[in-house]
Amino acid sequence: MRLFFALWPDAGVREMLARWAEACNASVRGRATRTENLHATLAFLGEIAPQKLASLCTLGAEIQGSAFELTFDRLEYWPHNRIVYAGCSQAPAALGVLAEDLRARLGDDGYAVDSRPYVAHVTLVRDARRAPKGVLVEPVLWQVRDIALVESAREDGTLVYRPIRRFTLST
Repeated sequence: MRLFFALWPDAGVREMLARWAEACNASVRGRATRTENLHATLAFLGEIAPQKLASLCTLGAEIQGSAFELTFDRLEYWPHNRIVYAGCSQAPAALGVLAEDLRARLGDDGYAVDSRPYVAHVTLVRDARRAPKGVLVEPVLWQVRDIALVESAREDGTLVYRPIRRFTLST
């Protein structure tokens, strides 16, 4: 199973981000992320043996993060992998603490985790030919109350992200 930990938006946030993706895709002519797959990755794990699922669920339940508000207010472009994403002008400190704690725990358990500083983002368009120009978006406010362990799978040739378990953050 291919797994990752992520912030998983509610339907309202997802719809607003989907509008951003549609507007961007018209400008950059790439592949917009399917609405139901929109999320913010915290830690990508890759291919994981099914027997490790229980220990990952235990690890997720032990995370000591606090709920927070996340505001996506910028469109950004990574030219090296041709991705347009929703970004934050100012990520809350609670998000940095959460990502750092999760990555440290995963590393302690022997998982290979990204050592680069965490950048809050939601991938909107892949294979973008350029940075979006002239696309106006309204800020998206996201009340983050939990994190999710998510499976990435192909179903009939379509990439599907499916939350396996969610872990509530303290309020």
